[in-house]
Amino acid sequence: MEITVYELVGLIKDGKAPKNIEYNLHKWIWDSNYDEYFSATDSSYGLFQNELNGILPKSLNDKVEILPEENDGWEDIEEFEIVGCNVKIKIGDNETFIPTESLIIDYVLAKVNQLIKNQKYLKEKLESKDVL
Repeated sequence: MEITVYELVGLIKDGKAPKNIEYNLHKWIWDSNYDEYFSATDSSYGLFQNELNGILPKSLNDKVEILPEENDGWEDIEEFEIVGCNVKIKIGDNETFIPTESLIIDYVLAKVNQLIKNQKYLKEKLESKDVL
């Protein structure tokens, strides 16, 4: 997602600074202790302190890309199902079979499948908002 430097400053002001951004083909990481983005390759080099120092008014319309955080990704998990005496778990192209030894497995699997459906629904809703 791309925003302007001006919009980024607004997010920072509102306490909603994205953790990782890309500016001028370089990755920057937010450090809330210093209220500054630091270079991913040189933690002593600050975005506002060094890169934008003195040229901020000219740079307000420059584009900044908000990068996804490490745990931001969605992982497609298929429904769990009982196959013989095993529980079949399919994540992407990988299938795993786990032996079942308890009657409570049916209840737990129903709840897990419900959570998976909810995750897929929320993912679709969030993705449809990104399109707007």
